[in-house]
Amino acid sequence: MAGRKAILIVDDELDICTLLEYNLQKEGFVTHSVHDGISALK
Repeated sequence: MAGRKAILIVDDELDICTLLEYNLQKEGFVTHSVHDGISALK
């Protein structure tokens, strides 16, 4: 992951997470997604 930026996606809508992950990964970002705020804080 050297040189690649990581982005945490937090949204309860699975379709939104999938769309964001797809587009951000195409731009070279590493993505991680969770579907609620509690999981994001962990």
